[in-house]
Amino acid sequence: MGRRAGVRSDPDAAADPIETLVEEMARHGFDPVVTRDGDEVEVTLRSCPFASAAVRDPGTVCGIHLGIARGVADLVGGMVVDELVPHDPRRAGCRLRVHLEARE
Repeated sequence: MGRRAGVRSDPDAAADPIETLVEEMARHGFDPVVTRDGDEVEVTLRSCPFASAAVRDPGTVCGIHLGIARGVADLVGGMVVDELVPHDPRRAGCRLRVHLEARE
């Protein structure tokens, strides 16, 4: 779910894949902030654009958000979205855990 929404942009092949992910998540209204530790990256989503829906059906809404991130990763390459760690959507703070990998 959500992967097609994550592939609407036309990223620059030379761009930093994390920067592209952050730009796309910001475009969708997540207000992301990045923490890097080598090849391990955590993107904290400081806003949930669908908080009221996520309270009622977190599995679906969070699945769509994870799908958006994975769609971006599929498009740009160079990174893998490992998981989405959800939090109370009214307070936001969900975290995308990502790792960088060598581009082909």
